[in-house]
Amino acid sequence: MQVTVKVPGSCGELIQGMMGEVNFLVTCPVNCYSLVSIKKNNSGNISVNVSGKIKLLSAVRETIKMYNLDNESGYEIILESDLPIGKGMASSTADMTAAIIATGIINNKYLSENEIAKILLKIEPSDGIFYQGVVAFDHIHGSYYEKVGDAFKANFLIYDYGGEVDTIKFNSDPDLKRKNIEKIPVIEKAYFMIKESFVNKDIKKLGEAITLSSLENQKILYKENLEDIIKLAYSCDAYGVNIAHSGTLIGILNDEKTQTENLKTTIKEKYPKLTLLGNFQMVNGGFEYEIRR
Repeated sequence: MQVTVKVPGSCGELIQGMMGEVNFLVTCPVNCYSLVSIKKNNSGNISVNVSGKIKLLSAVRETIKMYNLDNESGYEIILESDLPIGKGMASSTADMTAAIIATGIINNKYLSENEIAKILLKIEPSDGIFYQGVVAFDHIHGSYYEKVGDAFKANFLIYDYGGEVDTIKFNSDPDLKRKNIEKIPVIEKAYFMIKESFVNKDIKKLGEAITLSSLENQKILYKENLEDIIKLAYSCDAYGVNIAHSGTLIGILNDEKTQTENLKTTIKEKYPKLTLLGNFQMVNGGFEYEIRR
């Protein structure tokens, strides 16, 4: 038997910060995916076809341990991913989530979203892209969850500044909590706007909210020329700019009315260090699986 699980990545986060004492983010799932296939064998070992996937292996072992699954057989894992590493597209979360679900299913254990979150957060702060729809999620402790709504027609033109950000190191910054507390009034306002935008499928309101959060995060993880890029985006009829709050990406919110070709040409000329990754569609979070016997 082989189990294959597909999980979306993200374009950073729609917003991220704190409400009261709770850390949270609002997911931004897009149509770019990690797939994990898993089969049992008699080796007694866990193998992955891609080297260096320590977090994925930890997630599989933690799943087996936490739910007393078969720990005597071996597991052969094949990872196929469209997601770049360390950029803010939730590559680690997508890889680990797919592996956790696949490990459970091949042992006839179907894990809930909350069970998945519990395993992930034992390993590192994680995105909430495995929850259905678009959600607010406490990515540090898992103490908060709220479904914001379902994805509507919107795209993100994603650019990468280059380099990588270590999620664990970023969230271990002793000044991070103080900086997030200073952001609370703006983030609470942005969160209210986000929820309203999903109720009304209002891309303009969504753009205003994500731009607020992006600009506030400049105090935490600065992105060069962000303010100018936002102005440029608006001049081409885009709706706003979101970011990977602990990564190297920015996403320009757009639809069919946006002058995306003009935008891409101008950014290439003015900011040649930015790498275009593509124009991705916002989708619902969650996962899909297939069982082959």
